[in-house]
Amino acid sequence: MNPISIAIVDDEVDNISLINKSLHSYPSQFTVVGSFTDPREALSSFKENKPDLVLLDVEMPGMTGFDLLSQLDDESIEVVFITGHDQYAIKAIKCAAVDYILKPFDRAELHNAINKAKITLGNKRVRLNSIHRTPSPTQNVDDEVSKLIVPGTSAYLSITYENILYLRAIRGGYTMFYMTDGTKSLATNPLVFYDNLLGEHGFFRSHKSTLINLRHVLAYEPNMILTRLANGEELPLATRRKTEFMKEWKAMQDMITKLKTSD
Repeated sequence: MNPISIAIVDDEVDNISLINKSLHSYPSQFTVVGSFTDPREALSSFKENKPDLVLLDVEMPGMTGFDLLSQLDDESIEVVFITGHDQYAIKAIKCAAVDYILKPFDRAELHNAINKAKITLGNKRVRLNSIHRTPSPTQNVDDEVSKLIVPGTSAYLSITYENILYLRAIRGGYTMFYMTDGTKSLATNPLVFYDNLLGEHGFFRSHKSTLINLRHVLAYEPNMILTRLANGEELPLATRRKTEFMKEWKAMQDMITKLKTSD
């Protein structure tokens, strides 16, 4: 596997120094691409130069580690939390963190976390390299015979666009397809793969972990910043994506109305 790039975000310089020393005792290839005491500076940097892995503190002045993640909104970056507070473990799991390490930590804990991150990153890279194995969709977003060939865990699946309700990122570089008939299918490609593939075909990245089929969005709830789908399920909509969502959803509604009128 190629060397992984690591960034450290902690408001205490001594903690950054300790993490660096622990990292350099780790017998593997990696590059520390940045150390930040200001999470806002880190956020700005990550939007331009994304590391593979962030070693992230939770409680920092001006912005918590969770705030940084929500504003970064990029599931391609893996995270290991290193903090002196144990009450955030459940929240870290919900953020799909690779690991959660409590200070003071020993080198073995950090090394184990790096190993977990390497496995996850390796899975993502292998699956992204399989893009040539999946045929490109047709250009007609309302063609019900348009199909996607999906590599599942045991076999390839043929899925019709119209029958996809939404897709959700699963930790480890997988994607779960949620279908209109209530069934689910696990694909061995990451969500970013399907975002690139389906983004111009009636699907919208409503959140860092979710790709929705605009054909099946019935309503938008602005007070709660979420969308309601045809099956009654409600999914979050990232605040910064609201304007683009409204534009694309309206375009889809107009297209559907036009097609119904022409019939």
